[in-house]
Amino acid sequence: MDSMEQIYLSHARTVYAFLLTKTQNPDLAEELTQETFYQAVKSIHRFKEQSSVSTWLCGIARNVWFDHLRKQKGRADFKEAEEIAVPSAEEEVFCSWDHLSVMKQLHG
Repeated sequence: MDSMEQIYLSHARTVYAFLLTKTQNPDLAEELTQETFYQAVKSIHRFKEQSSVSTWLCGIARNVWFDHLRKQKGRADFKEAEEIAVPSAEEEVFCSWDHLSVMKQLHG
């Protein structure tokens, strides 16, 4: 199993749950989760481990969500989304739970 596959298996549920809270639409959350991991593969060389993998992925997911909103200008008010561009403390904790779980599994 390669490292990106491990990252996907370890973090896909967290990214999906994060996007589901944003979209309130399971199908759209799944689509945006796939796009998030596609973007992560394209930019893996830029990940410098200055943050956890889950925080990095949630940042990508947030950008993917914003891109989706931009494309849906007529159906979504992007100005409202911009007001919440910075993840709340709750979102940061939520995104870090998966990282903590993975670390516990790795270190027994």
